[in-house]
Amino acid sequence: MTPLLVATWKGHLAVVEVLLQNRAKIVATDSCMRTVLHWVVDQSHYNVLQALLKVRLSNSYLKRIVDL
Repeated sequence: MTPLLVATWKGHLAVVEVLLQNRAKIVATDSCMRTVLHWVVDQSHYNVLQALLKVRLSNSYLKRIVDL
């Protein structure tokens, strides 16, 4: 798991913000193909979700979400 995945899973908002500021790979997945968005919703860390939604996502990532 990437540092961003772990911070998201644990709900560490400050760590998530630092990682995002340093261009952490938001589309990374864990061994079960779960993304940071999966973890944040699963763990009900909505403050972290808000930080993730502020990040400008690439068109290819948005397209992947829509295609699911």
